[in-house]
Amino acid sequence: MLRGVYSHPRRLLILRLSSSRGAEDNFDLLRRAIRELNMRSIATELPARPVPSAALVQSTLVRLLLWLFAVLGPLFTARAGMLALKRARVVVREQFPVCSPVLQLAAGMITGGLVAVAFGLAVRTGFDALSYPVADAFWTYWTALGPLIIGAFTLYSIDSEPLLKKMSSQIIYADALKIMVFIAAALLLFKPRLVLGWLGFSLEEYKIPFVLWWAPWRWREILVGFPCLLQAFFLVNWRMDCPDCQSLDKGPLKDPRGWFLVGLLAPIGVIGAFARGGLPRELALMHTVYALLIGCAIGTVLIFARLRWSEAVVRISRPDTPQSPDFN
Repeated sequence: MLRGVYSHPRRLLILRLSSSRGAEDNFDLLRRAIRELNMRSIATELPARPVPSAALVQSTLVRLLLWLFAVLGPLFTARAGMLALKRARVVVREQFPVCSPVLQLAAGMITGGLVAVAFGLAVRTGFDALSYPVADAFWTYWTALGPLIIGAFTLYSIDSEPLLKKMSSQIIYADALKIMVFIAAALLLFKPRLVLGWLGFSLEEYKIPFVLWWAPWRWREILVGFPCLLQAFFLVNWRMDCPDCQSLDKGPLKDPRGWFLVGLLAPIGVIGAFARGGLPRELALMHTVYALLIGCAIGTVLIFARLRWSEAVVRISRPDTPQSPDFN
């Protein structure tokens, strides 16, 4: 119910009663719903007609500026987190070497979260000034895809000649499998209900705790964005301590660029949460803090798993040579 209320601040919310319940049970359900809304200071009457916005040209220009803020915000967020990590690394290694790399990773993640919140508040303020209750679906999708597209072209240099040669050659089974996996991952990230419906699953069958009613909005940040961003910071921090990294074997899981690209889902989600006009700012901020903490906890577990796996690989490949784990 709360997701429906906060998602549609100026629409009529219809509570569908159950025919299997009696009249008194349905009325009790309505009374409990109204009490919950009153406790959160949510108006139960019809909202007033929105104030007309500025002239069409001025409104379009402001919306374009907000779109640029939302598209470039995640890129600036990742950049700010990286700069904070590098600056904090120098101080930590001089003053608190025993706390490295925990403190510099924390500095990078916290700085990135603060920058994302700042961009989100700027976008929200602009929408409020235009009297837009909520960003439309077109705006939401392109503010999610825009940073990923720009980030991909920024992180990966694309040579047209090998690419055209690859496209003109016959597609082998491995290439087709990679394309299918990429498409499936993209659909799962942006259309999870559609994919789960194809697989025969229904999210309505699974009840989540009431305190996590907001989690379906922020699952990309919690499960994907923040853990991947932490992995990227971890790999970059380790490479700065490793003078021989250029001679080591590389792979998609060992390259921080891929983790950075997927990690952009974290600031994208933060900015999108503040752009959701029906959600109060304090709730969006509180959910962002929870998402950051839970996501960093998941990312920390993945880092420990990476280290343990690397130690096991080194132990198996070079059992008689004691060395530090080569987790890159």
